[in-house]
Amino acid sequence: INKYVDGIAVHWYTTVDMIFSDFYEMYLTRLAFPQFFYFASEACEGYLKADEGPKMVMWRRGTNYALSIIGDLLVGATGWTDWNVVLDLHGGPNQFQYYVDSPIIANTTSGNVFYKNPMYYAMGHFSKFLPRDSIRIEMKVVKEKRYVILYH
Repeated sequence: INKYVDGIAVHWYTTVDMIFSDFYEMYLTRLAFPQFFYFASEACEGYLKADEGPKMVMWRRGTNYALSIIGDLLVGATGWTDWNVVLDLHGGPNQFQYYVDSPIIANTTSGNVFYKNPMYYAMGHFSKFLPRDSIRIEMKVVKEKRYVILYH
């Protein structure tokens, strides 16, 4: 397998809202295949029918991004990416007529107007404070329900 594989990419959809969190399974995969890099390859909010499409200034969605990024980093991810960084007010366009939210919403009917959603700021926080080649420092958190990660 080493001849054909360099890394493992994982979509985020079972970690949304931490209902079906699969970070433990990802951790076990990392233990089984330590020679491969691990990358969180796709994330988006607003894909569930009950909560579909763009929702301006919905902070829960930004929190979900932050928790997902932290969870992926804790199990050894070397990167994390959004599925659609910029979409229009309807959550498109895309080839599937599948409308979701994104970190930046462009108002294509009124010129060069765009809106930054909370997911933008969540991603920006990690981009700013976790520069390339940062080294993760192992630590143990004793309180439950705390998501902590430390880098140097």
